[in-house]
Amino acid sequence: MNIAVIGLGLIGGSLLQALAAGGHRMWGYDSDPATRATARTAAAQAPPEARWQVTGELRDAVAHADLVVIAVPFPSVDEVLHGLMSAGYTGLVTDVTGVKAPVRDLVAQRLHSGHWRLAGYVGGHPMAGRETSGFAAADPSLFTGAPWVLCLEPDTSMADWLTLADLVTRLGARVFRVVVFEVRVVLRLKHDMLILVALNQLSCEVVLVQALHDNHPLTFALVVEPARQHRIPDVDDLIHALPDALLRAARRLFDIVWVV
Repeated sequence: MNIAVIGLGLIGGSLLQALAAGGHRMWGYDSDPATRATARTAAAQAPPEARWQVTGELRDAVAHADLVVIAVPFPSVDEVLHGLMSAGYTGLVTDVTGVKAPVRDLVAQRLHSGHWRLAGYVGGHPMAGRETSGFAAADPSLFTGAPWVLCLEPDTSMADWLTLADLVTRLGARVFRVVVFEVRVVLRLKHDMLILVALNQLSCEVVLVQALHDNHPLTFALVVEPARQHRIPDVDDLIHALPDALLRAARRLFDIVWVV
């Protein structure tokens, strides 16, 4: 399969390497020139059968791709979607962002308009990570045993969903089929729900995200398990997507839909 990964941080870089090792033809792009240089050097040092190409422009990365994986932070997703629209990309798109409703809405604006659909889309989110970040920390085995959410909406192509399910399963991940709004999570604002965690070796006060339905299988996979490992799922994405709620977090309890 021809695959382009846009955003070569820890998740994108790990995915690029893992898929290349799996025999896929891979292209990578990152807006940071230094990251692109690091990824090119790593590609040259990889075994010949597991190498990838790093392009200088997003358009070049997706030119021959059947699948594009958006692996940038949420604030940069719209820019990537605009680039895909400008390039006339018509293949399949997925993402690894921790917040799904805002990404779905951006896809609808950029790639879907009424009955016109420029590209297919399946929202995704691998529950994998570590305290270090960046391409230098990338690890092709990062997804082994990790939960990986794939959204199946009424307008989702089953063929597209199954393509991605097969792809990530072959990486060793555990696929969770979910529907937008299936799982509600709450921003707990009581004092005992505030915790200190280490993010990129910095101590930050964040709000613990906890599923409302404690018996739901996603609760352990996406919340309890990473919390025990002192990792909160995509705190930066949650902060960018929900700034108003976070500003009022000390005073009120809000229900927020985390469309996983």
